[in-house]
Formats: sequence, C-alpha cells, structure tokens
Amino acid sequence: MPDGVATLLSRHSPLATVLNDFYHDLQSESRKTPCPLEEIRQVAGRHALPLEL
Repeated sequence: MPDGVATLLSRHSPLATVLNDFYHDLQSESRKTPCPLEEIRQVAGRHALPLEL
C-alpha cells in the first residue's frame, strides 16, 4: 500500500469507526440514538482532523 494511502487511512479510521458505530446503533437499536458529538470532537482533536459542526 502506498505511504500516502496508509497515512490517510490511519488518520481517518478512528473517526470512521465512531460514525460506523453510531450508524449501526441508529439502524439496529433505536432511531433516537443520539449523535456522539462529543466523541466525534475528541477523536477529531486527537487526530488533528478539521471539524466544522
């Protein structure tokens, strides 16, 4: 795998995991599942991801 691709995946995969877990809960448990906004902010901050919410 090219270095650039590996870097992109390792940088964004933690946030993708949070969003995937939220989507799974939304679909399988309750449509009233709250958005994990604080967790999104924390993960974005730890990985220097730009976040505009």
